[in-house]
Amino acid sequence: KTEPEEPLARSRAIACAKAQGRLGERTGPAAAMAGTAAEREAFFSSLPPDEFAPLEVSLRQVLIDWLNSRPAPFSFPLLEWIDRRLGGEIATARDEAGQGEIRLQSAAAPAPPPPPVVVPGPEAFFASLPEDSFTAEEDALRSSIFDFLASWRSPELACLADLSDDPGVVERCRLLMPQEARAMYKVRIAQWVSHRIGGELEIREDPKSGKDIIHLTPAAKKQVVERFQ
Repeated sequence: KTEPEEPLARSRAIACAKAQGRLGERTGPAAAMAGTAAEREAFFSSLPPDEFAPLEVSLRQVLIDWLNSRPAPFSFPLLEWIDRRLGGEIATARDEAGQGEIRLQSAAAPAPPPPPVVVPGPEAFFASLPEDSFTAEEDALRSSIFDFLASWRSPELACLADLSDDPGVVERCRLLMPQEARAMYKVRIAQWVSHRIGGELEIREDPKSGKDIIHLTPAAKKQVVERFQ
């Protein structure tokens, strides 16, 4: 034997797959290895113009010996021989002009880049909520926000940071958006307010302080007053 058994077994498996159409010559890994016209021209330009390179001399002699080893006319199926006998080490393909090419298997089929990771954003979270009603967790969060506003005693308007520090609001947020959901969807309470109760509360940045101030609509003010009383 002139070849190790393991590479020969791999070669036979690859040749069998090609014969059954599972490995095409113009798609998949083979297409990925096909060289460009510029690469081929660069290769031939690297060869001596008026003589054979030493490796060419050896390769030429081997090919002639093979052709002379059978009665004429003999056509040596070179690419198929590589597939069947060296396919575990050398890959074959055809370029856009139909010319055969060979390349080491280790360089023939670079692993395709992994598909992009689709990270669901806040919109995916809000799309999971009912359009015309609140979930029970949302109702509880909305109620806790109004309770917070009703209990606010500072002469200054409450800001988003104040709301986010309220224990009742924090707990209701946790029930509506568990930690894993917040990490996945990156939903913040300001986004929930804007998307779900924006007709009652508005969060606007104060140009002087830079704080996100909570403003009530007339309907929301009535609810806050009722809770305060």
